[in-house]
Amino acid sequence: MKIFTAIFYGMLCEMRCFMRVKKAFFFSFIFPIFLYLVFVLIWGNGSPEYSYFLLTGIIAITTVSNSMMAIGDVIVKYTENGLLREFKTMTYNFNYHVASLVMSRLVMLLAATAVLLAFAVLFNHLSFTISDLCRIVCGIFFGMILFSLIGVLLGEFVESKKSDNTVMNFLFYIFIFVSDAFYPASTMNPVLGYIFVFNPITPMLNIMRGIGFYWPGVIWIVALAMAQIIGFKYLRLKR
Repeated sequence: MKIFTAIFYGMLCEMRCFMRVKKAFFFSFIFPIFLYLVFVLIWGNGSPEYSYFLLTGIIAITTVSNSMMAIGDVIVKYTENGLLREFKTMTYNFNYHVASLVMSRLVMLLAATAVLLAFAVLFNHLSFTISDLCRIVCGIFFGMILFSLIGVLLGEFVESKKSDNTVMNFLFYIFIFVSDAFYPASTMNPVLGYIFVFNPITPMLNIMRGIGFYWPGVIWIVALAMAQIIGFKYLRLKR
C-alpha cells in the first residue's frame, strides 16, 4: 500500500511541475491541435478516413514526445545534478520515482488526447466508436511503456544536456519521418513497409488504427527492459 501511495503523491507533484512549464503545456495540448488543423486543411479533402489516420499519427507523436523526450530529459538533469547517483543507492525509491514520472505523463497525455479528439469532433465532425477509443487508449499505454523505457535508458547513459538534446531530437525525427504517422508511405512504397516494421512507433500506430498487434513491439519492450536492468547494474557499479 505504501508503494502505491508513494507513486500517487509523486505523480501529483510531477503533474504540478508539468502544468507550470508553459512549453510542455503548449506542445502537449496546443501544438497537436495545430498540426491536425494544418494537415487536414492541406491533405484532408473532407476525408474522414484520412482525418482519423492523421489523428492517430499525431497522438502517437505526442506520446513519443511525452515519454521518450520528457522522461529522458529529467533523467539527464538528475545525472548532471548528481541526484541519479543518490537514487541508485536506493533502488526502490528510484523505481518509484520513475513510475510516478511515467504516470504523470500518462495522465496529462490522456487529457491532451481527449482535448484533441473533442476538437476533431467539433471541427471535422468525426465520430468515434467505443472500439476506436479503446484502441487509441491501448496504443497510448503501449507507446508510453515502450518509449519511456527508451527515454530512461538514454537518459542514464547521456552525460550532458547538450548531448541529450542531440540524441533525443535525432531519434525523435527518425521515428516520426520513417513511419506512417502523417501519410501511408508504406502502402505507396512496399520497400518502405519492410523498413517501417522495425520502427518502434509502428506497433503503436497499428494498435490505434486497428491494423493488428505487431510482435516487433513486444521484442522492443523485452529488449529495452533487459537493457534497462543491465544498464542499472552497470551504472550502480560505475557511479
